[in-house]
Amino acid sequence: MEKHNIKQIFQEGGTSCNVMDYDPVSFIHQGSTSCNVMDYDPVSFIHQGSTSCNVMDYDPVSFIHQGSTSCNVMDYDSLSFIHQGSTSCNVMDYDPVSFIYQGSTSCNVMDYDPVSFIQQGSTSCNVMDYDPVSFIQQGSTSCNVMDYDPVSFIHQGIISCNAMDYVPLSFIHQGSTSCNVMDYDPVSFIYQGSTSCNVMDYDPVSFIQQGSTSCNVMDYDPVSFIHQGSTSCNVMDYDPVSFIHQGSTSCNVMDYDPVSFIHQGSTSCNVMDYDSLSCIHQGSTSCNVMDYDPVSFIHQGSTSCNVMDYDPVSFIHQGSTSCNVMDYDPVSFIHQGSTSCNVMDYDPVSFIHQGSTSCNVMDYDSLSFIHQGSTSCNVMDYDPVSFIYQGSTSCNVMDYDPVSFIQQGSTSCNVMDYDPVSFIQQGSTSCNVMDYDPVSFIHQGIISCNAMDYVPLSFIHQGSTSCNVMDYDPVSFIYQGSTSCNVMDYDPVSFIQQGSTSCNVMDYDPVSFIHQGSTSCNVMDYDPVSFIHQGSTSCNVMDYDPVSFIHQGSTSCNVMDYDSLSCIHQGSTSCNVRDYDPVSFIHQGSISCI
Repeated sequence: MEKHNIKQIFQEGGTSCNVMDYDPVSFIHQGSTSCNVMDYDPVSFIHQGSTSCNVMDYDPVSFIHQGSTSCNVMDYDSLSFIHQGSTSCNVMDYDPVSFIYQGSTSCNVMDYDPVSFIQQGSTSCNVMDYDPVSFIQQGSTSCNVMDYDPVSFIHQGIISCNAMDYVPLSFIHQGSTSCNVMDYDPVSFIYQGSTSCNVMDYDPVSFIQQGSTSCNVMDYDPVSFIHQGSTSCNVMDYDPVSFIHQGSTSCNVMDYDPVSFIHQGSTSCNVMDYDSLSCIHQGSTSCNVMDYDPVSFIHQGSTSCNVMDYDPVSFIHQGSTSCNVMDYDPVSFIHQGSTSCNVMDYDPVSFIHQGSTSCNVMDYDSLSFIHQGSTSCNVMDYDPVSFIYQGSTSCNVMDYDPVSFIQQGSTSCNVMDYDPVSFIQQGSTSCNVMDYDPVSFIHQGIISCNAMDYVPLSFIHQGSTSCNVMDYDPVSFIYQGSTSCNVMDYDPVSFIQQGSTSCNVMDYDPVSFIHQGSTSCNVMDYDPVSFIHQGSTSCNVMDYDPVSFIHQGSTSCNVMDYDSLSCIHQGSTSCNVRDYDPVSFIHQGSISCI
């Protein structure tokens, strides 16, 4: 056949058709025998024959295969290929290929350049490509992809899909059979099949698992993973993973780099991570996290949640079972579960406990803690703690650094702190504070409140039971409780007594004292005292330094002082003053003054 610049050929004969052309060819093959085309320029080719069709081309080919026999294509340039035949289709190409496979038999593609591939056939589809592949698998048979460059892959077939890729892979699996991906570069993967999905990747993977069977991911670079399947999901990753698990079966994650993880499955979720982990657990089974770097974790499951972390953790526990956290760096933790929550942390912790069971926290750095649970809450911390206790059971805090503490629970609250504490006690049970640094303390509970502090204490007592304060540094104290209030302090005290019971103050430094209670007020002080007595009961002052005293009470006022005393008596009862130094005394009362 001689050479022409442009050639249009209709092949309808009963024998073979061999075309060797060196210019563009527009070719339709409808014959019943084989058709061999060797062309060195673009070819527009439609194959409708009943026998094999072999194409060897060294330039772009536009190819439609509708034959009933096999179709073998070896091309060294761009190929636009549509396969509608009922037999196998083998493509070996060394340049970009645009390929649509609609045949009913197997389709094998070996390409060394980008391939645009659509698989709609009913038989298997094997792709071996060494450059980017754009691949859509809609066939009813297996789809195997081995690629060494980026692959854009959509699998909609009803049988298995195996992909082995060594460069970024964009993969969507919608088939009803298994999907296996082995990739060594970034993979963008969406799995919507109804069978298992196994991914082994060594570079970033973007993965969405919506299938109904198991999903196994082994990745060594960042993975973006969404698991919505109804079976297990196993992830082994060695770089950052973005993971969402919505499946109904177990989800195991072993990762060695940052993980963004959302677990919404109904079965267990195990996470072993050695870098930052962002984990949201909404499943109904256990969630185990072992992490060695920052973790952002939300646990909403109905079973236990165990976290072992060695770097910052952002953790929200909303499950109905126990939650154990062992962390060695900052933790942001919210516990809303109905079972126990144990936290052992060695760095700052941001902790909110809303569970209905006990909450144990052992922390060695700053802790931000909110306890809203209905069971006991034990905190042992060695650095600043921001603590809000709203539980209905006991709350024990042992801290060695500043603590910001709000006690709103209905049971006892024990605080042992060795640094500044900011404490608000609103619970209905006792509140014991032992602190060795400044304390900001508000007591609003209805039972006793005991505070032992060795540095300035800012204390407001609004409870209905006794309040005992032993402090060795300045105290700012407001007492509004309805029971007795005993203060033993060895430094200046700023004290306001508004309670309805007795108030005893023993202080060895200047005290600023306002007594508005309805019971007796006894002050023994060895330094200047600024004292205003507005109570309705007796007020006894024994002081050995200047006192600035205003008595507005309705009962007797006895003052024994050994230094200058500035005393204003406005009460309606007797006022007895025994003084051994100059006294500045103003008596405005309505009865005698001795």
